Amino acid sequence: MESVAAKHLDAMVVRDSVPRRSVLQCAALALAGCRGTPGALPSRWGAAGLGRPRALAAAAGHVFVLDDSPEGFAGAVVFRVPLTGGLARAAVHEPRGIIGAAACPAGLVWAVRREGLLRAMSHDRGATPRTLATRQQGFASAMATDGREVFCSTLDGPLMAVPLGGGPGRALFPAAVYVLALGPGALVFFADGALRSVPHGDGVATVLAPARDVAAIVVRGPYVYWTEHAQPRGTLTGALRRVALAGGAVETLVERIHDPDTLAVGDERAWYAGTHFVPEARVRVHAVGSVGLADRRHRYSESSVTVTDLLCEGASLYLTGTAGGKVGGVVRRQPA
Repeated sequence: MESVAAKHLDAMVVRDSVPRRSVLQCAALALAGCRGTPGALPSRWGAAGLGRPRALAAAAGHVFVLDDSPEGFAGAVVFRVPLTGGLARAAVHEPRGIIGAAACPAGLVWAVRREGLLRAMSHDRGATPRTLATRQQGFASAMATDGREVFCSTLDGPLMAVPLGGGPGRALFPAAVYVLALGPGALVFFADGALRSVPHGDGVATVLAPARDVAAIVVRGPYVYWTEHAQPRGTLTGALRRVALAGGAVETLVERIHDPDTLAVGDERAWYAGTHFVPEARVRVHAVGSVGLADRRHRYSESSVTVTDLLCEGASLYLTGTAGGKVGGVVRRQPA
C-alpha cells in the first residue's frame, strides 16, 4: 500500500497544535500500511518530522509516540495517531522535555526532564495535566501504567508505584530501575544482574532469571521476553531470551545478533532492532530482525533508518525511527 504521508505530507501537517515549534516539527507524523516479505524491513516510512520519535505505546484506539526534539528550546511532544492510520495530533507538549511516558485507556503519564515532575492527563479533549509526584533527582525513562498506578523509578531509587488518583507512592524495589514491563498481576524489571518480578500490590521481588545488560523487556502470554546488549557494545553478540512468568529454565531464542536496543513480541514472531559497527569500513549498520517463536527461524534486514522503538499491537507491527539524524518516522505493516 502506498504511503499516505509520501503523497500528502503537506496536508498532514498539524498547524498551531504545539507552541514554540516549527510547522514541520509539529506533526509530520502518520501511519501508513506496508506489505512486504515476512521478516524484511518495510520499504516505505509513513511519516517524517524533525524530532526524535521513540517510546511507542498503544491505548484507546491510538498509538502514542514520544517525539523528543534535539533542539533544546523545542521541548518534547507526545503525539497520538489512530491505530488504523491517519493524521497525528499533539496530546502533550513539555517545553522542558520528557524523559519517559506511558499510556493506558484512561490517559497519559510522563516525567518532565530536568524538573523532577511526574505528570498525568486523561485522554479527554481539553483535559488539564496534573502533577502526581515530585522528585528532586528526577525520574528514569522506563515507566508503565495499569490505569490505577504508574510504575516508575527515580534516578536515585527506589522503584515506585504512584496512584494516578493522587496520594503517596510506595516502594517496590530499593534500587533504581531503567528497564521494566507490565505483566498480568506483576511488574517485571531488570536490576542487580537479574530479571525480577514483583506483584502490583504489596509483595517481595523475586528473581525470574539471571541476565546481563538488559536492553528491553516484553511480557506476552505466559512468557517474559528480553534482549541483552552486545558485549562489547556494537558487536554481533546480542541475544534474545525468554522465561516463563511463573519461573523456570531460560530459553535462548537467538544469539549473535545486532546489538539490540528495542523489542516487540507478536503471536508468532519476536522483533528486535539494533546496530553493529564494522571497524574496517568505519560504518554503523542498522538492522531489524525477527525470530519465529515456534521454529526459531531468524531473519533480518539492514536499514538506512535507525529504529528507535517497536510495538506489536493486534495484527500490526509499529516502528519509530530516525534517518540522517534529523528526520523521524512511524510505519505500520503486517507482521509475519
